[in-house]
This record gives sequence, C-alpha cells and structure tokens, in this order.
Amino acid sequence: MDESAGMHTENQTGPDGGGEIVEVLLKKRAQLLTELRQHDTSMAKLQKEYSARLNQIRETHRPVRDALQHVEALLQLEGWEKPESLDGGGAAKSATLDAILYIDAAYKLLENVGQPLHYRTIYGKLKEQGVYVPGKDGAATLLVKMSRDGRFKRIRKRGTYALSFWRMSAAKSRSRASRKRAR
Repeated sequence: MDESAGMHTENQTGPDGGGEIVEVLLKKRAQLLTELRQHDTSMAKLQKEYSARLNQIRETHRPVRDALQHVEALLQLEGWEKPESLDGGGAAKSATLDAILYIDAAYKLLENVGQPLHYRTIYGKLKEQGVYVPGKDGAATLLVKMSRDGRFKRIRKRGTYALSFWRMSAAKSRSRASRKRAR
C-alpha cells in the first residue's frame, strides 16, 4: 500500500490495463500533496509573523492617535481651525484617520444634539459633516461599532442610541428563543 497516496497500487490498472499510468499518477499525487503541505506550513508561518507585526503596529498606533487628538484639541482652544487635509495641500482627507475618528465624531454629535438618535440619522449627519465611515454600508459599520462601544447604549426604540451616561432606559436584550417566538 502506498501510504503517501493512501491507495493500494498492486494490480491496479485503468480500463484499458494501464497499470503504469496509475503508478505515475499516484507518484505525481504524492508529490503534489507534499508541495501543498509545504505551502500550508509557509502560509501559516507568514500569517503568524504578519499577525505579530500588525499587533505591534496597533499598540503603537493608538497612543500616537490619542496624542494627535489632544494636540488638535489644544490647538482648537487657541483658535486654530483644523485644515481639510493632514498634509496642508489640496489632497483629500486621510481615510485612515477619519476611519479611526468616526466613532468619536458620533459621540460628539450625540453630545451636541442632546437626545437619542437613530443610527442611520447619526450616519447621515456624520456624512454631512464630511466624516468618513468605512465599509460597504457605512451605517451598518457605525451601528456595529456603537453597539460594542461602552459610551453608547441602545434605548427602547429599535436602532436608536443614546450616550450611556444619560439617564434613559436601555433596551432589554431578549433571548434567542423569545426572538424566534416573536416571529
């Protein structure tokens, strides 16, 4: 029995008695399986290295972003107006920076409005302000981010969010079984 191919090779022949063809094909199969295992090992190694490097960058990115926000806030207290682009030229806004800041912009928007808003309304107002929200459906992206951010809470009205420190009743979470029964 050929263990690498996992098939019995003795007396195997094709429909026209081509036992040699079967042997050649089984040998080729074994080679391809070996090559695939090597590729899998290489990909796993690269993925692990990439993941480690990405985590390093994320750890250093947040303090830099926070420092930038603090400096800009101090500059705004001094009367400075934030330019349209980070490079001072006519280039478009940095999508990366905006993507990081959109949840903070949603927080400030609710804070300024002073009342709960539906997530699509929040998204629309952010869009009007020129705030970039990433993803195929920006409103859905915003909804997911808000639902996971402790600064926001969903209130009784479906899809409506308030700031968590406001004294409002949060929506009650229903069990899966009760959601199925409601349908």
